Amino acid sequence: GKQPPVDVAEAVGVPGAVLGAILAGKCRDQRIPVNADRQKRFAEWMHSNCSSLWFNLHDSGVGPECAKGVVLALALNDRFTSLNLACNVLGDAGAAAVAQLLPENESLVHLDLAANDIGHSGANAVFEGLLRNRSVTSVDISSRPGSLRNHLAKHNAHALERLLSENPVLAKLTLQGTNLGAEGAGGLARGLQANARLLALDLASSDLGPNGAIAIAEALPHSSLEELNLSDNRIGD
Repeated sequence: GKQPPVDVAEAVGVPGAVLGAILAGKCRDQRIPVNADRQKRFAEWMHSNCSSLWFNLHDSGVGPECAKGVVLALALNDRFTSLNLACNVLGDAGAAAVAQLLPENESLVHLDLAANDIGHSGANAVFEGLLRNRSVTSVDISSRPGSLRNHLAKHNAHALERLLSENPVLAKLTLQGTNLGAEGAGGLARGLQANARLLALDLASSDLGPNGAIAIAEALPHSSLEELNLSDNRIGD
């Protein structure tokens, strides 16, 4: 297949064939053909957004097929410290693809999968991928206004509990607007009680209700949290 220009591959530090796979996946996700104009625009985007320490495909139509190419690129290059795939269309399949990268990766520090139509199974795949990871300190799986939401649920309680109990490096977790609910928050709270590392937790607009908020509050004395956002959770007075 056609590949982006060689200088882009060099600037991004990823083989041309892998860049070609990212573009081909992106076009498959969007059900549009790869043509010269799209290759040119993609090459320009990669050159300006992915040639430093950040691999940034924010709001650019990344779905599950494209995610596979991105995972390959990051597996081949340990330069990148940040992966920003926010405001795309990853869904559960794309989140699961990204999760496969996490156990072995030693360079990523920040992972942003906000607003991607990720449900509880995709989120659990990411939480499980992070169990063995020892480099990622900041994870964003929140929803954002005007983009596809992410939806967590009670089915995430166990994975969140394990993540906070077993991962010794995660310092910031953003789950704003994900409908986590009281049972999901209960799992998170149990994990918090065994966690000495998490400094910032954002649970705004997460449908916690009074019970979820109480569970988090009871865990606070045992945690290291310095920042906690519980706004818009119908907690009552």
